[in-house]
Amino acid sequence: MLAPLYKSKVPVAIYTDSKYVVEGATGWVFGWMKNGWQTKAKADVANKELWQKLVPLLNQVTITWHKVPGHVGIVGNERADTIASSFAENGSFTLYNGPSSAYGHDISNVAYDETKKQDRSDARKRQAQKAYSYISSVSGVIEVHSTWAECERRVKGQKGTRFKKSLDAGDEKIIIKDFSGIT
Repeated sequence: MLAPLYKSKVPVAIYTDSKYVVEGATGWVFGWMKNGWQTKAKADVANKELWQKLVPLLNQVTITWHKVPGHVGIVGNERADTIASSFAENGSFTLYNGPSSAYGHDISNVAYDETKKQDRSDARKRQAQKAYSYISSVSGVIEVHSTWAECERRVKGQKGTRFKKSLDAGDEKIIIKDFSGIT
């Protein structure tokens, strides 16, 4: 168990779309520390160095966790994605430091777009379904693959690619038509 460093902890609200972060910080981290930063499967904990930096910070605050849906238009969540992507691409990112009223992004607004949420839900349901085929387009040349591995080999590392899973013969025809630019 983490021993508090301060007599009175600072209250903090964290909004995240990551189940991994919430469960890691509220439960798994204690087992990882106890097991020498190993998972139950005896593998090294992913992002161990980040978790080790986070543990002392968790002692300083009382966190109220808010799990939010990702990629549905929540201002703060979309901003966090932009910052993380920019940091990953460039290795640095200048963060805003000042009053929230002057930030230019209302990160306190957790409203989301119902249509985007439904589209995301539909996409996840589609992803879980068994594939009929996989269609790829590389530089405008379309191919149909029977396995994801075949499709992935073709598109990986290529620029100007598109790929999509079809669920049946009719879906396959629609995707090919879409990739061909036929209306």
